Amino acid sequence: LLSLPIGTIERWPHRRLLLVGLVLITGGMFAVPLAQWGPASWQAPWLLVGHVLSYVGLAFFFVHSAPFVLSITMGDWQNRALAWQSATLAVAGFTGGLLGGYLPGWIAVWLNLPVEHPTPYQYPLLLAAVLLSFAFFVFVRMPEPVIEVMNPAEITGGSRPSKVTQWSDPIWIFILLILVVRMLQVAAPGAII
Repeated sequence: LLSLPIGTIERWPHRRLLLVGLVLITGGMFAVPLAQWGPASWQAPWLLVGHVLSYVGLAFFFVHSAPFVLSITMGDWQNRALAWQSATLAVAGFTGGLLGGYLPGWIAVWLNLPVEHPTPYQYPLLLAAVLLSFAFFVFVRMPEPVIEVMNPAEITGGSRPSKVTQWSDPIWIFILLILVVRMLQVAAPGAII
C-alpha cells in the first residue's frame, strides 16, 4: 500500500530516495535481532517497529530502484540492466530462502543451543544488517546521475493527452490484482513465522 504514495514523491531524485530506503531497511534489520536483548515488555513492539521500518524501506527500494537503474544506463543496456536486476532479486530470494532454512540449524549445533532458541536466528539477521550497511556506504559514493529533463510535449510527440485516468480503467484493476497477490504472498510466510 505504501508503494503507491512513495512512487509519487518527485521532490527528490531516485538515488536519494533509495538511500532513505536503505537507511530504513538497515535500521529495521538491526532492530529485529537486537530485540532479544531488550526488556521483555518491549520485545513485541520492538519487533513490530523493526519489521515496519524494513518494509517501508523495501517499498522505497522497489519503487525507486528501476527508475534509478534506467537513469544510469543508456540504450540497449537499460533492458539488460533491468533484466539483471530482476534475475538477481529472484536468485537472491531463492538462495536466501534455502540458506535461511538451514543456517539457524547449523548455528544452533555450533553453539550447542536448541533450534527454538532465538540466538541461531539472531546471528544471520545481524550479519544481513551489517552487510546491508556496507551496501549503503557503497551507494553513498555513487555519483548522482545526470538526467535531461524533457518537455512533456516532446515525450508524447505533440500536446499532452487530455484523458484522465478513471477508477474504472483496467490499469486500476491490474494494480488491485497485483496488490492482492502480493499481500497473500507476504501474508503466508508471515503467518508461518
